[in-house]
Amino acid sequence: MSRHAVVIGGGIIGLATCFEFQEAGFEVTLIEPDPISGATHHAGGMLAPTAEVQYQQHELVPLMRESAQLYPDLIRRVGQHTDLPTGYRTEGTLLIGADRADGQHLTELIDYVKAADLDIEPLTTRHARQLEPGLSPRIVKVAAIDGDHQLDPRLFARALYDAVLSRGAQHIREAVETITPQAVGLTSGKRVAVESTGVVVLAAGLGAAKITGWFDGEHPLQLRPVYGDIVRVRVPEALQPLTNRVIRGFVEDRPIYVIPRDDGTVTIGATSREDSPHPRTSAIHDLLRDAIRIV
Repeated sequence: MSRHAVVIGGGIIGLATCFEFQEAGFEVTLIEPDPISGATHHAGGMLAPTAEVQYQQHELVPLMRESAQLYPDLIRRVGQHTDLPTGYRTEGTLLIGADRADGQHLTELIDYVKAADLDIEPLTTRHARQLEPGLSPRIVKVAAIDGDHQLDPRLFARALYDAVLSRGAQHIREAVETITPQAVGLTSGKRVAVESTGVVVLAAGLGAAKITGWFDGEHPLQLRPVYGDIVRVRVPEALQPLTNRVIRGFVEDRPIYVIPRDDGTVTIGATSREDSPHPRTSAIHDLLRDAIRIV
């Protein structure tokens, strides 16, 4: 008897889940009104288990390390079922301290990363600028992380989507309202039956907060949105590549990243806030100012 998986959510997590179920021999139904939108559309795409180590979050380190180790094989397997690009790049990452205080922050982070048994290599600023001539001569501290890679989330999600459809996945372009052991209820009133041998995966991101029926009492997912701004800029052809590596830094203790893309653009982030989904001119100004400070 064939097994069936219903995956709710067409972002990078939902699409990767569809793909892995197909790898395991399942028939797959994807339910998503607008694939490759939401967080996936706006994400930076850094695969950074080392640079994104957080203080007092030791339990995440082995999970992040394993995830990074699994990615190359996922990219390879997806590529067997689609000709679309993924934007996967392995040049690595440079961490930058813009001024003396930022340099001290980076020194402390290097010590913390090494204590977590992750690979990081301090560089002289001269060596760093030989590797990446676009770096500002004003930076004071640099470390290299060869194992922190990147992909382009929009490209990879499109490749995943193409791969799962090419392997026979059914795509229902509707939103989900309820989940019960017997069926997935759509906002149109239609129902998608859940087979006795089937499984339902809720991978709708923030949208999961609106889906009911699968729990009693208060919603167990206490989700809240965290917004951020991201800027994509095109590099003049004469200046390409602006950098080859992902550049992450601290400017007056504010985090900033500059991600080179294969299409001649760079992606700049990372603000974070919880009050409004709309970009602010002040935030865009801060991103450009801080990016210019290090590149």
